[in-house]
Amino acid sequence: MARRRNSERSNRAFAAIDFETANPSRDSACAVALVRVNAGVIVQKRQWLIRPPTDEFSFTGIHGISWSDVRDQPTFADVWLEAERLAADVE
Repeated sequence: MARRRNSERSNRAFAAIDFETANPSRDSACAVALVRVNAGVIVQKRQWLIRPPTDEFSFTGIHGISWSDVRDQPTFADVWLEAERLAADVE
């Protein structure tokens, strides 16, 4: 039974999403990546630099992204439509 469930899971499509944030604030996303997997195989991946609502960066030492990298980038709302399309019809 367990093997059957694992097999069923591996045939499913899913999307994984990852964020980098500029600081501890939840609304400070400065990068987002999305990977779509079908039947255990990565079929699409995309990443975006995004401009957070403020220029306060305290995590640059962790991910290497600074305000100068994102100042002219789109906002999360601007990139979400494309990300949402990549994740359409997945669990």
